[in-house]
Amino acid sequence: MHTSSENYNNSNEYTDFLINDETKEAEIFKMDTVTFIKKYDANSRNLRKRKIYPIAKRLHMESICVVSKLHELPWYKYLEYSILSCTLMPLRVIVAGFSIVICYFFMMTVVLFEGLEKKHINNPNSEHYGKPVHRIPKVKWRRYIINFLSKSTSKFIMFFGLGFYNVKVKDLRKKDKIDWIRTTPLISGLANALQCIYVNPNKKTGLTHEISARAKESEKYDLPPFAIFPEGTTTNGTHLIDFRYGAFRPFVPVQPIAIKYKYKYYNPSYVVDKGFKYALKTAMQFKNDLEIVFLPVVELETEEEKTDIEVWTEKNYQILAKELDIPLDRLCSRPQKMFYLDYVRGKCDFETAEKEIYKIYNQRLEEYKKKSNKTIKS
Repeated sequence: MHTSSENYNNSNEYTDFLINDETKEAEIFKMDTVTFIKKYDANSRNLRKRKIYPIAKRLHMESICVVSKLHELPWYKYLEYSILSCTLMPLRVIVAGFSIVICYFFMMTVVLFEGLEKKHINNPNSEHYGKPVHRIPKVKWRRYIINFLSKSTSKFIMFFGLGFYNVKVKDLRKKDKIDWIRTTPLISGLANALQCIYVNPNKKTGLTHEISARAKESEKYDLPPFAIFPEGTTTNGTHLIDFRYGAFRPFVPVQPIAIKYKYKYYNPSYVVDKGFKYALKTAMQFKNDLEIVFLPVVELETEEEKTDIEVWTEKNYQILAKELDIPLDRLCSRPQKMFYLDYVRGKCDFETAEKEIYKIYNQRLEEYKKKSNKTIKS
């Protein structure tokens, strides 16, 4: 799955710097660090004074940077936000919080006496002995209730809590394909009931093995749908960054889903703003637009696709890129993003961010060159 964002406001898009100007764009990379910092206020203590676009361009973070457009708001928008912040926004926060608590209560009731540890995990006689919770099938009636609660609550929160009134769904799949992908944007203990796989991006936890095992066992047991965001992180939706190979290691058919946000002032892609701040800003929008596109299931058609992870990943990457119709960013990754976020949040200076980001960028550049040469030779 991938998220894309479309900005309605094409005029004045680059208010502090016109990066489409080839002369100025070349100038960004020719400057030494000290000159660049001075010209674009890259280390200004006032984060709003920093010239976001040229800085993002120099750090190769165009896929990540998000710029506030509050200075472009017409006068009536300030009035609208003032009214919404005192009326609709608090109501939405209460509704969303209350919905999560109610859903959590009912889900925990459903799984309360399930006893997976005694029946399976710690039982040597069980075929599921030693397996993590997400790979153990649930009784059908429990699965039915969990599916109903998660789907109903997520739709309720998206509509009443975050203001996604205009949600368009395009289903481009063949009619004989099974609808096995669902999205359930809930949190905390609900993940156990939904049998999610926990991910710690900073540690090697055998995630690729768990993904492969879960995908293969889903064909044998009654396990819930398994959704993955193959980029391994979130972006601002203006570019499609490279996919991680681990998401495609199982070598099974894939159901691609493209999620497109349309906005004018606040980009609802979850990138810079943290959880609660993001929810508040999204809730303050009177309405948010979202389009979900279900593409045809991608099958493994050739022997190369069935055995070569690069070929199989690239096939899925190109299919989503064509649907989203946005530029490709092959060299951006989560580690670079985290250094960039530390910088824009004022946790480190520009020199440190530039050094660390370029270290990873150059490594990825070399890897991409080797990959390209391999493709040309073959």
